[in-house]
Amino acid sequence: MPCGICHCAGHNRKTCPHAPHPVRVEFVGAPQRILSDSTLKVCLSHAVLSADPPKAFREKLYATADYLAFSRAARECDSCRGVVRRGANAKNWRTNGQYKCPSLHLADNLYQMLGKRVWCQKMKDNGTEYAETWINTPDHQCSVATQYPDQHQCKRSAYDGACRCTQHGRFIRPS
Repeated sequence: MPCGICHCAGHNRKTCPHAPHPVRVEFVGAPQRILSDSTLKVCLSHAVLSADPPKAFREKLYATADYLAFSRAARECDSCRGVVRRGANAKNWRTNGQYKCPSLHLADNLYQMLGKRVWCQKMKDNGTEYAETWINTPDHQCSVATQYPDQHQCKRSAYDGACRCTQHGRFIRPS
């Protein structure tokens, strides 16, 4: 079958040598990065070795020269003291929902990764092998027994008054 772009045989639209290449969209508004990659690596390596990694990452990040320069420029007035903190959901690092710089986005991703790692470790220490996020039991729960020893019953809700969910409703075991 011929290609849809150049109508030659032997390749398709995805591998066509005559296809226009997608234009890379650059981050608008930040000609240079606020935080360098080496700064983020130092903060991450320091945080991993500490007892509370997310807090150590934040403290190390707020103490770097790159972040202090950004913080001085981001403050509204000269009489304001302190450093511009991350805020809830990194609201102080964003403008209209977009990050002020890709390096702040990367720093937020690293901070969230460290927090999730701590949370998962706490779950494992409590005796659960996985993070239990299902809080509400459905009114009509599927009646199929699962193959896992810690789960006795499927957690999905049954449909149309039946006793099985959509996953197990069509499953027929060979006899």
